[in-house]
Amino acid sequence: MTILISDSFTAADLTAINGRTPDITVASRTWASCKWFSAGSASGLVTILSNKASVQFSDEGFAIDCGASDYTVTWYCTLPSSGQFRGGCRFRVQNPLPFSTAPDDEDYYFFTIRFDLASANIRLIEVTNGSETVIGSDVTMSFSYSTTYKMTLVVSGTT
Repeated sequence: MTILISDSFTAADLTAINGRTPDITVASRTWASCKWFSAGSASGLVTILSNKASVQFSDEGFAIDCGASDYTVTWYCTLPSSGQFRGGCRFRVQNPLPFSTAPDDEDYYFFTIRFDLASANIRLIEVTNGSETVIGSDVTMSFSYSTTYKMTLVVSGTT
């Protein structure tokens, strides 16, 4: 398998993710920090912390276009020490980032970990014109606070 994008996020703490060139990249692609649920640019608090990408606010994240329709994404997700958490990986985003309009007008898929006091699950969501549809059933998981989980998403096909 050819590696298209890989990043160790080795840099000084608080180095911005936006515009960063990964260790391995295709066509000079760089990371873009962006808001996930509202229009506009991120606050700048999507940074590197202890050689890991760090997202400080729930409305923010980072993205990169790998330029391929078939790929595997692997990442590590560390849950907070308390409170609720929803995070994951958006893929097949049909619009450029950062979103110029509210993301609820956009089309994409979202693989998410949901962790709160009531439930803990993994969910696959399709978003079309801002309307969420859960694909299949939630997979109930046992997650723990302050724990890091390795997540892998395999994307193939044209839709």
